Amino acid sequence: MFARSSCKAIVHRAVCLAAFAAPLVAVVPRAEGAPERDPVYRLEVELGPGAEECPSALVLAEVMRGGLRRTTVDGLGALPAEGHVWVEMLREGSSWRVRFRARSREGYPFEREDAVFEAERCEEIVPKVASMVARMIEVPQMPSEEPPLPEKRETVSIPAPLPRWNLRAGLGAEIGHGMLPQPKPGLRFELGGQRGIASFLVDLRLMMPSEVNVGGGRRFVSQTFGLVGGGCLQWRVLGGCALLTVGWLYAEGRNFKRTMKANVSYIGMGMRVFVELPLPMSMALRFEGDFVPTLAGVRVVANAGEDVLWTMPPFMSSGAMKLVHTFR
Repeated sequence: MFARSSCKAIVHRAVCLAAFAAPLVAVVPRAEGAPERDPVYRLEVELGPGAEECPSALVLAEVMRGGLRRTTVDGLGALPAEGHVWVEMLREGSSWRVRFRARSREGYPFEREDAVFEAERCEEIVPKVASMVARMIEVPQMPSEEPPLPEKRETVSIPAPLPRWNLRAGLGAEIGHGMLPQPKPGLRFELGGQRGIASFLVDLRLMMPSEVNVGGGRRFVSQTFGLVGGGCLQWRVLGGCALLTVGWLYAEGRNFKRTMKANVSYIGMGMRVFVELPLPMSMALRFEGDFVPTLAGVRVVANAGEDVLWTMPPFMSSGAMKLVHTFR
């Protein structure tokens, strides 16, 4: 009788203990049904040439934070990450080239993309860059469980957009030799265009008049103006041009037996070398040197050929300093 009542008491206590422990077991989450935390991707931003004004990884992560639904982007590298996203931005003329690369924690590449945006300032493309990164990591392509095969790298040449032509205008002073009987100062007006390292120009040259005493109270007065056209190549601050010069010379003799007035032309082909120093506000200071052999020169005579007043030398040379503005 005692043994039977003892057994009943033990069974009763076991049932009560099980009933008390059941709610505690129910509130403990199971490993299989535990909710997963949002995946974390580490973001790195590399700023290439011309893109120093673009935002850092921390700023870009803050811009993306409000647009992501189930992904966390870490711009500091402080959280354990399931993947890695690289963004590279660089300036190409008037556009921005952005390269996107993404990898999982195991090293599986699942996205790579290049994009070109047209904008004046980098801040204008930040929302587009953030949107593309969000699209890449919100719905990633899951890699297979098989070990990754060796990646076949194919070199794809993406031609960079050609820079556009920019109008250039300049004004400068020069000293010329060989265009008049005496070295004289003058003015140069330039109009041209530039595209990358190539450029072209048209100079209008106007020299100060020259007056020479040829004896006996006679004087020889002359003045010249001309057009200079050429194509140029420039590397950094150094450049060179091939030139074609066409000029007109006005000559007048005073106190001669016969009145002497003449308008003659001359032609020359040569070269120009220059050093161009950039200045703020799309300005540049340029130092130029021209050397132009004459193809068709000028010979000025008076008194029916008895007196030779002046003969143009076989080459013309000049040095100039010019201020040039580029219209972008």
